[in-house]
Amino acid sequence: MNYKEEKNITIFEHPLIQHKISLLRDKNTGTNEFRKLVEEIAMLEGFEAMGYLEKAKEIDPNREKANWAYPLYQCYYLVYAADDPRTLEMEKLLKQ
Repeated sequence: MNYKEEKNITIFEHPLIQHKISLLRDKNTGTNEFRKLVEEIAMLEGFEAMGYLEKAKEIDPNREKANWAYPLYQCYYLVYAADDPRTLEMEKLLKQ
């Protein structure tokens, strides 16, 4: 099966993500290291997703075709923190 052609599957091809996934698959990876790797991979995937969402924001600023605001807010909240200006700007947008 060619997963790249599937609509509901995202393939992360970033070399760092692929490396960390290979470490996850290693049978010698301990529990604590596994948890840390999962956290790091989630952060890297968040950065990747944030790029797509920011592009959607540029293309459709009025959210007529896609509601990118809440997922982008979640990315900002997790990556930058709750009190970051980008997060606060998205929070205001969501309350409108």
